[in-house]
Amino acid sequence: MIITLILWIVTLFILSMAGWLVVTGLGGLVKQPAASIHPTVVMLAGLALITFIADIASLFLPLNQSFFYVLAAGAVLIAVIRLIKNHRLPHFNPPRFSLAQVLVLVLGCLIFIIVLDLSSRLPANADTAIYHAQAIHWIEEYPAVPGLGNLHSRLAYNSNWLVDNAVFSYTWAGRSAPYHVLPGLLALFSLFYLMEGLWQIAGKNYSPLAIIKALLIPLFFIVSPSEVSSPGTDMPAVFLTWIILCESLDGLLTARPDSPVRQLLVVNLALFSVTVKLSVVPLLILPLVLCLLYLRHKVNRWLILHFAVFGLLILGAWMARNVILSGYLIYPFPQVDLFSFDWKIPASAAGIEINSITNWARHIWVGADQHNNTLPIQEWAPLWFKAETANRKAMACLAGLGLLVYAVLLCFRAARLWLKRMAGESFQTVLGLSFAGCIYWFLSAPDFRFGYSFILFSILMIFLPLIAWALTKKWVAKAFPFLTVIILLLFQFVFYIRSFQALSYTTRLVSPEPYPSSPTSSCKFGNFSTWCADIYNQCWYTPFPCVPRPLDSVEKRTDDLKDGFRDTEPFH
Repeated sequence: MIITLILWIVTLFILSMAGWLVVTGLGGLVKQPAASIHPTVVMLAGLALITFIADIASLFLPLNQSFFYVLAAGAVLIAVIRLIKNHRLPHFNPPRFSLAQVLVLVLGCLIFIIVLDLSSRLPANADTAIYHAQAIHWIEEYPAVPGLGNLHSRLAYNSNWLVDNAVFSYTWAGRSAPYHVLPGLLALFSLFYLMEGLWQIAGKNYSPLAIIKALLIPLFFIVSPSEVSSPGTDMPAVFLTWIILCESLDGLLTARPDSPVRQLLVVNLALFSVTVKLSVVPLLILPLVLCLLYLRHKVNRWLILHFAVFGLLILGAWMARNVILSGYLIYPFPQVDLFSFDWKIPASAAGIEINSITNWARHIWVGADQHNNTLPIQEWAPLWFKAETANRKAMACLAGLGLLVYAVLLCFRAARLWLKRMAGESFQTVLGLSFAGCIYWFLSAPDFRFGYSFILFSILMIFLPLIAWALTKKWVAKAFPFLTVIILLLFQFVFYIRSFQALSYTTRLVSPEPYPSSPTSSCKFGNFSTWCADIYNQCWYTPFPCVPRPLDSVEKRTDDLKDGFRDTEPFH
């Protein structure tokens, strides 16, 4: 944990300097200084910038120690420039805290300890053993490899989160395996972003945004704590979605914003989120809503051009990697088929891949090549619902019922006015955006880990007006701050006690647990041999390269691995 903490500090320095550069640059672009931008949003903006740079660089070179040194040198240069521009130290006044706010600070310290502990544990996401670790290894060792998805289809999924984890893997810093520190850092600062809401409640500020933020804190520890130690893509998708929706609820959706820089940042984060996980694609509704507002009110129309330019840059760099790895702009969607490279994954194989994802999420236990995903909803939905656990069934029913109730309520003007008064100007739009995410999740791939971000946020939005109404009662408002803080504090204590791993604690005190080794054997492809997993497709980080199983039809394009792979049976 000591090494994890040190690497967190280094990573945070680089991300914060990159974020400051983004915020300053956007402020100059719109000729208006940035205001009221949360430090977590600034850090995420820095992550998006570094991801864009890494995407471009990875087309030509491996993202190894040399690339990291260039990033670090750039961060130091930005820090020097910032010190020169802001040479005066800020004046510090000792703050005064209420008892509830003191307890919030105690909770913050406890969450810090919990996240640090979770970050040092063995990665628990099964996909990390199957392909995350190997994908990171490929990014560290080689530039984007043409047709890498032919070697193993999941290596073509190309989440930008894996690119980020390769950049900040610190494999070269004392051991031959990644330190997987970036997920914990993201979780920590995202949770501190949410804790701002609890701090406001402790100070008797009961805004709708503060309520939503505070209630999201325990939900994360219920559904995703095991993801903190893994480079899996589910956790960043959850946090990015929650932060973007919270920012949208906080007066972002207006044609005359106090800070257009903040609008640009959040729109960029929405675009970036899609490159992390395709399940959050409904977030792209956000820039469309803003564009419609600008056109309707005939203001800020120039921002539409900025949205388009940033979208082309962020998505373009990501799609370029997609084309090299798979031959498609977006994989695994063979419908978007514009290229005829010899390394392109066969359309039939890409179709099987997308069918596998959909059928698996719907609990249709048949081979993807025997059953496509066109089964009518009235046939697969009951099978899916029956296979889910009781708490997941409850979440699905609650979200579905809430959608129907609000669809009826919003037909009445009096209800719309009451909702706006209780939950804010942007409530209806954000509610619609979160429900759109739920519908997309349900129709595309309804595995709950793909949809927690939208489902949980939607459920909180359902109850938000009722909570806000209850807080108009004096006795509720009086007890709410202290009671909320105490309940969350007790929840975190119980969570940590129940999840504490005493046996491995001393071994993790200095350094996080490395990726384990799993049995592998040499296996034959078309014109080369590599390593294949012996146990449930598990390769982990080494040996390298390693894949779950061989394919006779796949061959190397040349003798050098960096030149990629192709499938000699394009219609299999």
